[in-house]
Amino acid sequence: MTPDEIRKILASSLEEDLDRQLAKERERLLGYDGVDVALRDLIHSSGRADLLYYFKDLPDECKTQVYDILRERLRQPNAPRGLYERALWEPDYEVQPIPIEEFLQSKYHIGKWYYENIFPKWKEEITQVINKGCIEWVLGGSIGCGKTTAAMLITLYKLYVVSCMKDPCAFYTATSIVFGFFSITKDLSKDVEANMLRTRLMESEYFRRTVGMTEEVDDPRRPNAMIFKFPKNIKLVFGSRALHALGQDVFGGIMDEVAFDTSAGGRQVVELYNSIKSRIKSRYMTHAGRVPGILCISSSADKEGDFIDQHMKDAQFKDKVHISSFALYQMKPYSGPTFRVLIGDQSQKSKLLDRVDMDMERGTVEVVQLEDPPEGFRVENVPVHYWDDYELDIEKAIKDISGVPLFSAAPFFPNRQKIYQLIDANRSHPFSVDEPVLSTDNDDYTLESLFNRDALFVKPDPYEDRYQLRINPGTPRFFHVDLAKTQDAAGLAMVHLFGSKKVLRIDENGRPGETYLPYVYVDFMIRIKPPAEKGSEIDFSKIISFIFYLQQLGVPIGEVTFDRYQSSHSIQLFKKQHITSREISMDVTPAPYLTLQSAFNAGCISYYRYPIFLTEATRLQKDPKTGKGDHPVNGSKDVLDAVTGAHYACLMSESTQLQMAAPHLIVRGLTPPKPTNPEVQNWAAKDYKDFDSMIDIFDDSLR
Repeated sequence: MTPDEIRKILASSLEEDLDRQLAKERERLLGYDGVDVALRDLIHSSGRADLLYYFKDLPDECKTQVYDILRERLRQPNAPRGLYERALWEPDYEVQPIPIEEFLQSKYHIGKWYYENIFPKWKEEITQVINKGCIEWVLGGSIGCGKTTAAMLITLYKLYVVSCMKDPCAFYTATSIVFGFFSITKDLSKDVEANMLRTRLMESEYFRRTVGMTEEVDDPRRPNAMIFKFPKNIKLVFGSRALHALGQDVFGGIMDEVAFDTSAGGRQVVELYNSIKSRIKSRYMTHAGRVPGILCISSSADKEGDFIDQHMKDAQFKDKVHISSFALYQMKPYSGPTFRVLIGDQSQKSKLLDRVDMDMERGTVEVVQLEDPPEGFRVENVPVHYWDDYELDIEKAIKDISGVPLFSAAPFFPNRQKIYQLIDANRSHPFSVDEPVLSTDNDDYTLESLFNRDALFVKPDPYEDRYQLRINPGTPRFFHVDLAKTQDAAGLAMVHLFGSKKVLRIDENGRPGETYLPYVYVDFMIRIKPPAEKGSEIDFSKIISFIFYLQQLGVPIGEVTFDRYQSSHSIQLFKKQHITSREISMDVTPAPYLTLQSAFNAGCISYYRYPIFLTEATRLQKDPKTGKGDHPVNGSKDVLDAVTGAHYACLMSESTQLQMAAPHLIVRGLTPPKPTNPEVQNWAAKDYKDFDSMIDIFDDSLR
């Protein structure tokens, strides 16, 4: 607590007690020492013994001011109280700072955006943090609930209070007053926080006109590594300059995105936190343990036991440390229907306790109870417009929307039953071997020699040596090749856009709606093993040759994609043949896996039973820090990566994007046979007995 805050407390809280308790002893207490005794008696009698510590921390000049005010109050009990309150702040301030409640309601001070967009819940939290005199604020919870915004707003208030002072550096015996914005992700600190705060400051008429601000770029090569300078040697520093501020007079600031575990990044977070807090305490902490600034620690929930999670657990027992953690749906008032979500742990998997049913004709949503939660587990009541997110990936939704950290590595595709439900039992693997070994030693053992051509192709005319695909022969095919290192397997898959599927969605108002999603057909997938001999490798040329073989049979190739390993030469080969080819790596971004996950959940992908693919898909794990997929120990994801890459390339292609612009007009189906060939005419009835039910999932235009 600052000296001005101490004097304000003494003025506002104790003067009332003076009127009541000291009137009878005015004559005895008119002396200087008597006022000192009276002050101590007042503090004890008011139950505010902590004020004694505040008073002891005041400079001698401030103590004298308090004595003089109390003495004058004793001599003139009917004098206006405002005179004494003004006497408390006037020596050190040019203007008296307004309370935090008034600051948060002032568009002049905080600007239009904060005024219109800050959630009421954060206003309550900020007010509580300031009025409690907290020196640390830990903000956790969901993504997008406004943590960084709230941390910036409370930092602006601290900056505002300091800017009201006559000479804050002299008052705090500092060379400068520095607010630092620290982030373990430096680009995030520079780009997001600096740009956001610059915009907010320029919207504030107080900071723009009354105070004034200049910008200084620390490094011309990084324009957002900057310093905001204010009069009276007050600074806001970002990026690399924030780390330099550890050697300066750090008054307060924000540590953003600090959800890291015991890894190297986690250790860096702990070191950064300890350095900042130590610097703030050593510069500004009073004898009573009070700090005028504040350190905000903000990050979304990640996993159980990381820095932010453990710090929140430890901080709840510390004085002057405030904890705020909210779900996204707690930030806005909501009175509609909700469904229940069981939050799991190491012994119990998270799951949905209810089902949400939509009636498009009536425009209603009904929540159906499935089961009761086991005793002792946490249950969240979630608004129904988040149903799709929790049904798609319950673990991700619990972390990102409910703001609850994960307990351990979670499956990337949690709805494993759905993966098996999408198997087309009428189809089979079009190769005679599930996992062939393609070595450089046997030129005759190729994918072509193992391929069952009739499974995918048909002769439109039995008298011509010409083939075409049985399903959608004119639709572009997308290949992905997951190449392998020595002693690793490779994966190959081919897919195409079969049609579109109409699915139901719930909007944020809880009303049902509909949309169209692309439906992808996996033509084939295969895992290729390396030779058993040590040091032997897969003959990649046989994979490339097989794709060209399919092109010769009449497959229209839309694109061939590869992962990053040894793909440059292969990409060049296809480009020379005027075939689009590029890299898509599942290890760089989670986007391809997330796209496949959406297809699983919506039932927008068809494939045959291939045990290797099913095992890899159901065992894929999600890295809680990066959101990327990874195979378990001693597991694989070669075929899964091939299917995922081909599926992603198909959906991102220009041809698919154009067709999905009018999804209800997409017409897909079988190769039209010639009426002179009864054998060919009957192939669909023989191989696709449930084809009519398959078509029923699409729009009527597909018939």
